Amino acid sequence: MTDFENIPYEVMTLILLKLSVKSLLRLKCVCKTWYALIKSPSFISTHLKSHNNEDSHLVVHNFEYLYIENPDYYDPNTYPFEYTLFVDKTLKDLSYQVLDSQFPIHGVELIGPYDGFFVVWQREDKRIYLWNIATRETRALPKCRFGYPQIYGCGYDPLSDGYKLVFLRNFSHVYGSDRSLDSHVSLYSFNNDSWRYLQVPELRHYLWVYYSSKNSCLNGVCYWLAMRDETVILSFDISSEIFQEINLREYGINLPVNRLDSISLELVNDSLYLLTLSRNEFSIWMMRDGCWTKRFTRTNDDYGLNDWLGYWKDDTIFKHGPILRDLNSNEEMYLGISFSTNTEVYRYNESLVSIKRENDFSEVVDIPWHVLGVI
Repeated sequence: MTDFENIPYEVMTLILLKLSVKSLLRLKCVCKTWYALIKSPSFISTHLKSHNNEDSHLVVHNFEYLYIENPDYYDPNTYPFEYTLFVDKTLKDLSYQVLDSQFPIHGVELIGPYDGFFVVWQREDKRIYLWNIATRETRALPKCRFGYPQIYGCGYDPLSDGYKLVFLRNFSHVYGSDRSLDSHVSLYSFNNDSWRYLQVPELRHYLWVYYSSKNSCLNGVCYWLAMRDETVILSFDISSEIFQEINLREYGINLPVNRLDSISLELVNDSLYLLTLSRNEFSIWMMRDGCWTKRFTRTNDDYGLNDWLGYWKDDTIFKHGPILRDLNSNEEMYLGISFSTNTEVYRYNESLVSIKRENDFSEVVDIPWHVLGVI
């Protein structure tokens, strides 16, 4: 048997960084040195950064349950599975695992993922959970007093060495013939396990584009699509807690509100992708290092992309079905699972990021390793 103490520390670290979360969680029990290394923030951060978009797994979320008139009569044999994880990163093998029994909370919205964990919003009870599939950790958050959020974001704050979750919501006020908007910003600190509420009067001039931004937080800055006279991007710095507007016209991107059928802002590797569908054109824009470039464009009349769900990898997108479509060859592949009209797809990268607080012994959703099927 190999004497682990004879392996140079640097070599051992490089080897462990290539392993899956499942393997690393097991190897923590080998020796104190490995335990300390795998638990260290620097190792967790490096492991996360070393796995890019090509290492992503597909997670499909069917939220048909949200629209059932009487949830007491919900029959999982009648409705599609709510949470599905595809085992093969390349999707050449369409084997998948159903996670419903391991996370038995129905009627939720999945938000993210952010650095390997999801934020889970349970509408009926207005509860918020964190869920790391790979580590099998969950965490229930205190209730947010402003109720249902319209826009969400989550990111790491290097100043406080912890994550923050931000919820945004517009409220409409009517005084006679006077109609106005009021925006509320709720900010949750993972470190303090508490909410704060920010007053940002200038946000009342914007309308949020709901469900348009997927895990769009890059380098500690969250990005969302919003509307005034035109579509713009609002950013929020997690550390400074300052909002800024990005005028897309300055980069040659013209998105008039009345001509836009569908739009999505997504994080792909270390870039923001802006997917737009107008009456005549489907386009993909990419922002890297603060500059926007058009990565892809096709006429919509010939392309039939009205029902796209999101970007996958290597110029492929998901359509309702769910169907994977190659944007260059036009080839399509059906994923072979039940679906509903209320379906979302997510690029999921496993991570060691712990979502539990120190000395937190609250309930953990136990997801057996054979269910994950990730090596």
